[in-house]
Amino acid sequence: MIVLILFIVVVGSVSYFAVHKASFLPNGYDIVSQQKDSVTVKSFNLIGMEKDTTTVVFSEDDAWKINYMSDQIKRQKEFLWLLFTTSSFCILLLVRKLRVGKKWWRAIWESNLIMTISIPLIIINNSLTTIQSLIANL
Repeated sequence: MIVLILFIVVVGSVSYFAVHKASFLPNGYDIVSQQKDSVTVKSFNLIGMEKDTTTVVFSEDDAWKINYMSDQIKRQKEFLWLLFTTSSFCILLLVRKLRVGKKWWRAIWESNLIMTISIPLIIINNSLTTIQSLIANL
């Protein structure tokens, strides 16, 4: 039991460092700078490498969109961290169940891998769609 808790703590810490400090954001966005009427956003490709940087300028009436975009980027980071941590834990459970001799699909179902991956991915996809629409509405 101690090993399992230690594994969760280590994986959670590494995931947090990867997402928040090292900016490993597959298909994601990160804020480079933020002023009262503009925000500079860095985008990443599928493998987490920097793709390009875009500066989005909003009118005074649309200044609320800067905070909304910032919130969506923070949300995307939080759920990427959650996805990396929980999927690593569920993969560990999957391997343990397969080693016990459970059938492949039964082990996947009992390790909750499908739900663990699908729920954060839906929320991440929603955040990415919102960020992309805010960037496109120049």
